[in-house]
Amino acid sequence: KGMECESLIPIEAENINIVKGILRNPAKRRGFFSGHHIDLMELNTDSNFIRFSGTTTLDKFDGTKEWDITGDISPENFLTLQDDDVVLFKINNDFISNVDTPASTVNPIPYLFYSVKKQGALPKILMDRFLPFYSYLPTSTGVTIPFYVFPNKDAFLNFYSPTGQTISWNSETLEFYEECIDNDVNIWNMNTPHCETMIGTTGCTNNHENYGSYDYTSIMQYLDYCEPCLTDALEENCGDNLSNYYYDAKDKVSILHFSNYNTRNQYGEYLYVNNDEGKTVFKLDIPTIMWHGRWFSGSTLGDKLGMRFVSQGDAKYLNNTSQNIEFYDLVEDAQFISPDREPIIVGKVFTELKIVIIEHPELVTAMSYKANRNWTLPNLKGKLISPVGGINNGVLARNKRMYITYLLRAKNGITNTLPQQRYMVFDNTSNIDRDVEFQLEDVNLLPYMRQMEATSYDGLGFYAHEFIILYQITEIGENPNPANWKQVNFTNNVLTGLPNYTINPIKLENQIPSENNFILSKYRIENYSDGVYSNDLLCLGCEQSNLTLGDERFFFGNIETYIGANVYKWIVNILLDNSYVKTENDTYETGDFNFSEIGFYNEDKNLVVISKLSRPIRLRNGAKTEIEISLDF
Repeated sequence: KGMECESLIPIEAENINIVKGILRNPAKRRGFFSGHHIDLMELNTDSNFIRFSGTTTLDKFDGTKEWDITGDISPENFLTLQDDDVVLFKINNDFISNVDTPASTVNPIPYLFYSVKKQGALPKILMDRFLPFYSYLPTSTGVTIPFYVFPNKDAFLNFYSPTGQTISWNSETLEFYEECIDNDVNIWNMNTPHCETMIGTTGCTNNHENYGSYDYTSIMQYLDYCEPCLTDALEENCGDNLSNYYYDAKDKVSILHFSNYNTRNQYGEYLYVNNDEGKTVFKLDIPTIMWHGRWFSGSTLGDKLGMRFVSQGDAKYLNNTSQNIEFYDLVEDAQFISPDREPIIVGKVFTELKIVIIEHPELVTAMSYKANRNWTLPNLKGKLISPVGGINNGVLARNKRMYITYLLRAKNGITNTLPQQRYMVFDNTSNIDRDVEFQLEDVNLLPYMRQMEATSYDGLGFYAHEFIILYQITEIGENPNPANWKQVNFTNNVLTGLPNYTINPIKLENQIPSENNFILSKYRIENYSDGVYSNDLLCLGCEQSNLTLGDERFFFGNIETYIGANVYKWIVNILLDNSYVKTENDTYETGDFNFSEIGFYNEDKNLVVISKLSRPIRLRNGAKTEIEISLDF
């Protein structure tokens, strides 16, 4: 009887067994879009997701920084509009024969985010950068452009979490208030920190330390990012010092995380992923992206928008940490890519941290507002060759390194975008100067690119007039300087067919470089160089900008996952006989004994647990009884 009881039954270690179990359940599917198939999603446009929506016309896109909102935004909505709010334009055009509904994401067309500032009264508001240039089209006045207004980065938390950051407990006593407001949060957050300055940033004082989300770079470092590495372009080229490497800078990632300001834990102890079970695969949908790896049987044929990424394989752990941080690879969903290749890794799902890291540089860029594009671009590949101008006339001297990437530029429409973000690297360790021969990494990786002058042009996707090579020469082992990139225009009539035409994607992806004259030589640089590459999208300190790289605050997509929690069962085997019977019941003398509770004591003989049995157990006189007791906790 409590501390007075002397006949305690000892429990030996061999009689104790602890069993771990896992509970799993599907979490609520969260994100901005309704629908379950990536091709059939629609943007949620109620007040839980956007401030308001409306339509404008294509002729308002005149290449300036001002948007004439006459007839586009009502006086009532103008009052709700705040400085630095974010506007998403869905840019239709008059070539599209099957214009979808405003909220639909069927057609692969540009989706561009802008930040706005009021300039006093109507009718014009200031944009963070130049609008596209479509007003030259004679039919532009008749093309309707849907737009959607989202809260700015400072108002974001209060907008999407209706109770704001108000806690539901007393911060001094930690007691919960009697009435807790328990509202859900419908979306995931996204922050995109950078640990290097973006290519093309010149003439300005701002660098990556002034980008949005800079405080999140500590997470990048904790998870083994921010340390550049070189990767072989192809396994069969390993050891071939004339073929290119890729410079995987790991200098920017998108961190997806869930903001939870209520008393519920919607994602349990961890994200539950078991890729062998099928239904418990982690799914990430981006309905408004034109992913270059999506399969449509060939380039120029992409007629559906969006891409799904899923978890794959067994759990892995970060190599250089002692914390055993678990993650799963996030890869392309195999049902949306060519059957002839394996899915590529685009990020990691950290199940116990309950975050997702997007690390593929092109995917990170296409989700950035500042990229000015919602499409991704394939890599280049190449090799060092003997100089076309003869020995000692190569573009890359001995014991020097060259970085190369490219930019697709249009003369109208969306005229300026960020360049392709995965750079080729060449180290010339040979005994002569070298030129560089290059091409796109493969065919069928430009499904969304179109040539406007083609008879089959359908108005979908994107187009470009110019193919620009960006390069930089450094010492071997030296990383590229964002302000030292130079540009060479490789546009020619082979690519376009006729002068001033847009580029034919089939020609651009030709795998015979000599047919496109894709050789970077000393002669080419001396006669066709356009000088230092500078991108006015990035000139943050020069008449810019209320929007910077890293200013994204919400993940514009959907996340579907299971959640998990661990449960433990403590199983104890106890051997009982009548020698342990002690009672204060005066009617009991001897014989069988019934009991319905079992108490467990610690080594100090303090009662710590009482197990109440569902029905009494009879302890027979003169017999031994073995009991197995299970406690869940």
